[in-house]
Amino acid sequence: MKHSLEGGNTVLCRKNENGLVLHRLDQSILVIKISRAEVRNALCDATYAALASTLNDAKDDKGLEFIILTGDGEFFCGGMDLKNGFKAYDETQDNPVHRFMCSMIECPKVLVALVNGPAIGIGTTLLL
Repeated sequence: MKHSLEGGNTVLCRKNENGLVLHRLDQSILVIKISRAEVRNALCDATYAALASTLNDAKDDKGLEFIILTGDGEFFCGGMDLKNGFKAYDETQDNPVHRFMCSMIECPKVLVALVNGPAIGIGTTLLL
């Protein structure tokens, strides 16, 4: 899918089934938009996993320098999606929340939060 921004710039844009929209503004800038406005951009396991995968892929992208994380609609991030159920993970289980946090901490790119509204729970953590 192509997306046109103000100023006539054309960029590659794709939305995945896990609630993320990825915009590649140019070789050096990737915008990750949490696009789950119907639940105030609350994060479920699938969204955590997609964020972790996207950040891990970005590590190896030589041309990429900046990653911008933002939300769709009126909320930046409404925290954890409680409809997904609260799960306690032990060390032997695959934990998408842990994978996401590790991928964010280990990401060598400049990671910027473009806050478009309230940030609750994990959304507040993303601002730090």
